[in-house]
Amino acid sequence: MSEHTASDRQMRRRAPQIVRWSTAHPVWAIVTWVVIVVASVVAAGVVGTHSTDERSQPGDSGRAERLLHDAGFPDRPAAEHVLIRRTDGGVLTTEERSAGAAAVTRELRSVPDVENLSTDVAVSSDGRVALMQWDVAGDPTTADQRVEPMIAAVARADASTPGLSIAQVGDASLNRAISQMYGDNFQRAEVLSLPLTLIILVIVFGAVVAALVPLLLAVISLVAAFGITTALSPLVAGDETTDSVRLIIGLAVGVDYALFIMRRARNERYEGRSTRDAILAASATSGRAVVISGLTVMIAVAGMLFAGDPTFTSMGVGCMVAVGTALLGSMIALPAVLVLLGDRVDTLRVPWLARHRRETHGDNRLWGAVVRGATRRPGITVAVVGGLMLVAAGPVLGLHTKLPDLQDLPRTIPEMRTMDALEAAFPAEGGTHRIAIGTTTGVDAPEVQEAVDAMVTALRTTPGIAPDWTPAPHVSPNGRAMYLDVPYLGDDTAPGATGSLAALRDTIIPSTVGKVADAYVTGDAAGSHDFTALINQRLPLIMGFVIVLTILLMILAFRSPWLAGMTALLNLLSVGVAYGLLVLVFQHHWFDGVIGITTTGSIVAWLPLFLFVVLFGLSMDYHVFVLSRIREAIADGATPAEAIEIGVRRTASVVTSAAVIMIGAFSMFAFLSTIDMKQLGIGLALAIAVDATIVRGVMLPAALRLLGERAWREPEWTRRLPHLGESLPPRTHTTSDEPAHA
Repeated sequence: MSEHTASDRQMRRRAPQIVRWSTAHPVWAIVTWVVIVVASVVAAGVVGTHSTDERSQPGDSGRAERLLHDAGFPDRPAAEHVLIRRTDGGVLTTEERSAGAAAVTRELRSVPDVENLSTDVAVSSDGRVALMQWDVAGDPTTADQRVEPMIAAVARADASTPGLSIAQVGDASLNRAISQMYGDNFQRAEVLSLPLTLIILVIVFGAVVAALVPLLLAVISLVAAFGITTALSPLVAGDETTDSVRLIIGLAVGVDYALFIMRRARNERYEGRSTRDAILAASATSGRAVVISGLTVMIAVAGMLFAGDPTFTSMGVGCMVAVGTALLGSMIALPAVLVLLGDRVDTLRVPWLARHRRETHGDNRLWGAVVRGATRRPGITVAVVGGLMLVAAGPVLGLHTKLPDLQDLPRTIPEMRTMDALEAAFPAEGGTHRIAIGTTTGVDAPEVQEAVDAMVTALRTTPGIAPDWTPAPHVSPNGRAMYLDVPYLGDDTAPGATGSLAALRDTIIPSTVGKVADAYVTGDAAGSHDFTALINQRLPLIMGFVIVLTILLMILAFRSPWLAGMTALLNLLSVGVAYGLLVLVFQHHWFDGVIGITTTGSIVAWLPLFLFVVLFGLSMDYHVFVLSRIREAIADGATPAEAIEIGVRRTASVVTSAAVIMIGAFSMFAFLSTIDMKQLGIGLALAIAVDATIVRGVMLPAALRLLGERAWREPEWTRRLPHLGESLPPRTHTTSDEPAHA
């Protein structure tokens, strides 16, 4: 192994210092990593979880919630409803209504936290449905955790009244059902994705132990990420969406980072290096690419911090922490584990796969042929393939977004079927606009009362407002604020909701109470409108932030403005294709019914922004990895044309493997019940598939071939900047960009 002596010393110097320490002191490195993980879990347990609330909403809806909170109004109690119907759907008799109401009252009388149980039973206009209501006492944010005894009591009332159907729905019971659905969905996704990832890793490495290392490291890194983000929740509150996003991003990058380093380390070991030198060589090459790609992902998802919405802030911080812990684990724990395992990492080999990996060293001749074809006439390749990608991205011009509402939830949830029956029988019990009014003099002032009366009069003739609405003003303890709940027809994005909201904000309030008081509208429809408007406003700013910082990071890593600009263009093209395909599937109803998709004619409002920052970051995993290997080949003496084929060919198998792992993990979310998770999973899976094949295997080589030597030139001004990578050595061979032939 004497031929490796000089290069081994060079690799030891180039490997990150933390990796050199980890490989020299593997036991202490693992102890350090365990301490970090345990400390994060303990901190999470001490601090507890803090979630977002209505006061953090954007726009007028957030102003309304803050006005009501500052005026001393208590938080809205969680309201529960019980519908009493005949099992045959017929008209209820007086005796049947009385029997059903008596059974509900009897069962709920001794249940804790039941207050304001209605004594009068409301009856629908057709006489087929009777309604009872009550509030869940205490903190409404925890009501779903205390509603189970009430659900059980209503179930007993239903069982004791033959011929009648008694069903419950409300804020607490519906939130509980939705939380259970999300929990079951994510558990199913985990059950499916983890074995699938393990199978792919076994195929990649040809050995079970080697496959387990990146998977276990990714899972442990996720535990640390969950602990850290929970500990940060008093500063950056989270919700269920944050948890799911952190899970899929953390698992994907955690496995990928370990995969990149391990594959390179095994190839170096096959070349004859010692275990430690092979790990250091991998860290000096693939490890540096992992650090650059990890930083790029963190910078990209940091764009979500500029959205001005707490949910996006939470998702941004959660993703940054997940990527950061995965990166830290690959620098501290992974090298130590590989040193301690040594060649035992190949234990439980799959014979043919293990032999194939050793013989090929990851070299992929198929992708070599693809690259040669793409670079033979690079201009034509870029024009044709790029043109097709632009066509695929074209449908994004018709992108329509909205937040999911109750209508988008699956009707497999019994509470949703009861909610449908409630809104059909009692339209005023559906969604409501809450009009918050605040004054400095008092809401009982004559001019304020006159303005409120004028607003109510205008609302009675406003399309979309429930016809049986009766105003019920609520006045704050200090008398300086009040609110009115105004029910609208249909769901939160139906014409009744959006039309009446626009009328309130644009015409009715400015011409009435808006003249004498501060007045804002909140509620589900208002919150959805304000959130969507905020995202549409901030998206260009966030895109610009991510693109500029990505270009800057690429210049710091490769000292090439040409490479940086090409990176931004290729990433934009990938994101555009993902947007276009999502529009075709979910707005134009392609593949309706496939894997349980029920399209809604719209894209979830937060998805375009989220997909942009995440895909811009994740695509860098492959991009930086491939460019680093091409650059390495140039440093070894290859011409740029030769280096393109060498770099793509030698990274193709690991890039394909990493992409398949990501696609498999993301695809699991397409099988979940909610439309937002379906769109998230399908959007990410499609984008990664396009990015890892068409973009990295065809467009990138062709674009590099067109740029030629310019792609790797380092202008003098870039040499004055901090540098994340290695400068190319002076060229001592021909500068011809034509590939050499044996």
